[in-house]
Amino acid sequence: MTQNIESRLIDIIAKEAQIERDWLKPESTMDDFGVPSITQLEVLFAIEESFGIELPDKPVDLTLAGLVRQVASMVEPGKDA
Repeated sequence: MTQNIESRLIDIIAKEAQIERDWLKPESTMDDFGVPSITQLEVLFAIEESFGIELPDKPVDLTLAGLVRQVASMVEPGKDA
């Protein structure tokens, strides 16, 4: 399930922040690519909408790996993420 979540997150981040998919690594943050704060919020909203979850106002870890962990912990077990 985690790989599916990671793949979907990469798709969302790449589309919303206009970052090449191949550039995104587990330790990557949107700050690494100079993504403006407003766009970062749009990415987080897109993630929430896609997974039907609500992320904290200030997510603790905004690396790709951190977002994968946060989303995986919020997605209902057995639900197709």
